[in-house]
Amino acid sequence: MSLRHSSLLVVLALLVPGLASANPASDELLRYVPEDVGFCLVVRDLRGRLDDLQASPFYQKWSKPILGSAAGVERKQLEEFEKYAEKHLGVTWKDLREDIFGDAFAFAYRPGPADKPGEEQGMFLTRARDAKKLARLVESLNKLQKATGELEELTDKEHRGVRYVARKEAKATTYYLLRGPILLVTSQEELLKRAIDSDRTLAAKAKPPVARRLEEMHLDKALVALALNPRAWDASVTAKATDDAGKAFVGYWKAVEGVGLGLTLDVDVRISVTIKAKVDRLGPAARRFLTTAGKPSALWSSFPDNALFAASGRLDVAALFEMMTEFLSKSSRKTLEGDLERSIGAVMGKEFIKELLPALGPDWGVCVTAPPIDGKNWVPTVVAAIRVARGDEDDPIDQAVRFWVRLIILGHNKQHPDKPMALKTLTRDKIRLHHLTGKELFPPGVEPAFALKAEHLVVSSSLAGIAAFEPGTAGTSSDIPLLRASLKDWRAYLEQRREPLAAVLAQTDGLSKAKALERLDAFRAGLEMIDRVELRHGAKGDVTAFTLILTPAAALKK
Repeated sequence: MSLRHSSLLVVLALLVPGLASANPASDELLRYVPEDVGFCLVVRDLRGRLDDLQASPFYQKWSKPILGSAAGVERKQLEEFEKYAEKHLGVTWKDLREDIFGDAFAFAYRPGPADKPGEEQGMFLTRARDAKKLARLVESLNKLQKATGELEELTDKEHRGVRYVARKEAKATTYYLLRGPILLVTSQEELLKRAIDSDRTLAAKAKPPVARRLEEMHLDKALVALALNPRAWDASVTAKATDDAGKAFVGYWKAVEGVGLGLTLDVDVRISVTIKAKVDRLGPAARRFLTTAGKPSALWSSFPDNALFAASGRLDVAALFEMMTEFLSKSSRKTLEGDLERSIGAVMGKEFIKELLPALGPDWGVCVTAPPIDGKNWVPTVVAAIRVARGDEDDPIDQAVRFWVRLIILGHNKQHPDKPMALKTLTRDKIRLHHLTGKELFPPGVEPAFALKAEHLVVSSSLAGIAAFEPGTAGTSSDIPLLRASLKDWRAYLEQRREPLAAVLAQTDGLSKAKALERLDAFRAGLEMIDRVELRHGAKGDVTAFTLILTPAAALKK
């Protein structure tokens, strides 16, 4: 079984879909996680989700190619583990998956003080469905390690009326609390005591702090959820902020109240990064930048849904530049601004910061589409566009592009006098199009071009790409697309243009045609399980989420 297939199987096996509005098993477990931990990773309902996965169309379609090759070393190792666990620990793999870890398990981490980073703390927690099997597993493990000499002594201890056990081993001492279906294991006795305090001081029906944090970041229904608490690192971050860049970073860091990572498995796979922050604590430039980025780009309506790749967004370039210079000292910022004014600004005859930067954006986008099926061209068409301030031929951005293109042409012609390049201009539908020409310089169908069209600077791999570009209107959804790729259409393109692509690959990498075709087919096969990849951005209140959506070729849920 290939590493790619093995990794995918492991990831899918751990993915847990959204639960109902309440998570009693995980909430019971998270009562023991102190509020000030640095992060907590939680996995829920593994048992039920594996059952759903095995009944899914995806599993029915791909289980044989993925699992069929596992009959070798990997399957043998798994079988040996199962035999060992059943003989020495009295549990099977099914017991571990369904009755021990099937409800919920977690890992909590607390960083050490800024002056003593080595005093970090970690704790593993699990909530079992079968408390008797969990107790038997712990007892069997203790007996086994005593027999092998790994475990020297077990000592009963107590904190606030709650009994726990110290396990003295040859090189270290670990501590565990077994309380019905709950098991906590840690190497730091202080952390275990704090876990006991956390449970005892929390009201019976109160939401645990970590569970509440996940709920605030809309990750309470995630399959696997990670909640990061920035406040646990405040002292360390502040201590390292000794220069202007560090102090600027601290300002942004303290505005962030939480960071989360979630994985959800339903009919598709969703990976979310969530940030909870107080925007009003940020500077004016950061607020302008986020306000602009929080709206959908009008360019999405310009790109076809079946594009091989498309990306678009809104960017306040002037605000971004101001944010970046916040990390420089006053002298460095002044030097940088002066250099830019004396170089780019002087050449363009415009003030770089006051005129050139505000002339860019906010809408930007890039799109890659497959060539027509019935044509001879094999190179995809690339179109990139950015909104500009005036959108006429006196626009400073248009002037800047023409200037740099001419510099590129001069450099090329100096190095390759036998293959000169030229910049030509023509007018179509009252639009001035600038395009590069040169004998044997570009593949068939490729003629780099740029133009100002409908208040956008448009750059494309062909004149046809510019002709086809038409900006639309922005949507109103708060769920904003940032990028998408159609792997289904990539597969079709690689199949349709197999021969010319293999010829280019063979020439570029020095391969035989047969080897190039084999490599191309292997790459296409690697795209078979996923039809579409999409990254979306959404904001709700003070919570911002970036979600990567993987749409499989067959649904992951029946």
